[in-house]
Amino acid sequence: MPKYLKQAKFNALLKKKDKKKPHQNGGAKRIAS
Repeated sequence: MPKYLKQAKFNALLKKKDKKKPHQNGGAKRIAS
């Protein structure tokens, strides 16, 4: 699987989690970008 596709899936998963845990959002976004 291409790296960018893996990253996109990972980001989608993070977004789903972020809705449940808003405070984790900032850290996750920093690491992803």
